[in-house]
Amino acid sequence: MEMTKEAIHLCLKRKQLRDNPKEVKDSLYLNNRGFSEIRNLEPFTEVRVLHLESNKLTRINNLEALKRLQTLCLQKNKIANIEKLHRCKELKFLDISKNDISRIDNLSSVKKLETLIISQNNLTKVDSIEHLPRIPRLRELDLGSNKIDCPPEGILKILSNCKSLRVLTLAKNPFVKKMPHYRKMVLITCPELKCLDGRVVCEEERRRCKAWGKVILNGGTFAEAQDADREELMRIRREMSIKNNMKRRGCDEEYYPQLSSSIIQSLMKTLGINETRRSISMISWTHTSRDVLSDDEDQFSNDGLEQHFISTSKPSRRARKSLNSSWSSGQIAQKIQNMKTTGKAFDDDFVSMSALFPPPPPPRVVD
Repeated sequence: MEMTKEAIHLCLKRKQLRDNPKEVKDSLYLNNRGFSEIRNLEPFTEVRVLHLESNKLTRINNLEALKRLQTLCLQKNKIANIEKLHRCKELKFLDISKNDISRIDNLSSVKKLETLIISQNNLTKVDSIEHLPRIPRLRELDLGSNKIDCPPEGILKILSNCKSLRVLTLAKNPFVKKMPHYRKMVLITCPELKCLDGRVVCEEERRRCKAWGKVILNGGTFAEAQDADREELMRIRREMSIKNNMKRRGCDEEYYPQLSSSIIQSLMKTLGINETRRSISMISWTHTSRDVLSDDEDQFSNDGLEQHFISTSKPSRRARKSLNSSWSSGQIAQKIQNMKTTGKAFDDDFVSMSALFPPPPPPRVVD
């Protein structure tokens, strides 16, 4: 079926739009019509979204008049080549999935293109996707369900040069099953990814992959990298345990500081906490430190702390009874935040008791 003016007018809903095509400023729906060629779109100069999916198109052409086109949907056609899009300067979204494309090309001139969906095509080799780094603003890329079957090193090298990439889909390609530790390898290659194969990359996974990849990039084995991953997981769990306990003891989120890993590790070092332990409440830390405070020096005693934590991992009875007369975890968090803002750091093996835990105010005397 030819894309004649009469056929296009039949797709428009209102008579006013048929009489004045320039009033079509948003979307033009020409999908599911059986068109074999793009023609007669010159009057629609204000169109921003063009739907041409589910036709019988074999070429991309005659789009020069659409100066403001931002979204182009061409899926489910018979297109073999990407061509003649250099005039579409405003194009941001291109869906060309379910066609017969064997090579990505001619998109370097589309400077504002951010999303490219080219799944279920005939991409097979590394050469077919080597054009991707030339698309400067590419943020979302869908290469899923193609036939890419080649050494993964070449694919990872190309992806590493796509600096703006944030969302990536590679699933259902033959090389995915052949790549050991596929997800981690992709994430260390593209560290700024926010979503891979439809699964969001959380901060925990990002940190674990960074620790894992550091070993691999330095020539370590997969077993050594797995150990580094496991250590990072334990570190994350310790941090979350400390933060949750501090919140639970009445620390308002408004004043709650986001403790960095270095601050938490230094605090544990100061208090003599064994790193293999995962969950010890902050109030127990406070009272234990006061119990083992030496008379001669205003410092913590590692021996006393270690002996206490061997016997218990929960707040002591004394800690629970004297909660009202001690510093809350919110105040402890505030003290740590003050240290961060004033430039003080936990560099020494011990920290002064007065610097971290000042004595609580004296009880109020009621006459």
